[in-house]
Amino acid sequence: MKKNLILLGMLAIAASPVLAEVDVHTLTEPYYLRNSNYSSETIRLIQLDKHYANGVPVVQKKVKYSDNNFLNATAEAIHAAFKYWDPAWDDGKFFTRDIDQQFGFDDL
Repeated sequence: MKKNLILLGMLAIAASPVLAEVDVHTLTEPYYLRNSNYSSETIRLIQLDKHYANGVPVVQKKVKYSDNNFLNATAEAIHAAFKYWDPAWDDGKFFTRDIDQQFGFDDL
């Protein structure tokens, strides 16, 4: 009888990890990723990928370079010129683009 109880207890202990409920939604939540020591950039990219896969539009916040309107417009023009001339420049459209079947000047 003792042997059967010990065997039954060992089986119960072995089967307990099966009851842990971890699904895809839990694995991609920011708090779970932060606790798993992922970087903030990785967490941001995972969230953008989830939004992109589900077709949820993501709006990038506009960067304000200065409180002065003239300096802000000048900085935006310089920034736009660098984005146009340098193809490796981060233009902020990574995973934030709209899924559109029509071609336009933004695709160049």
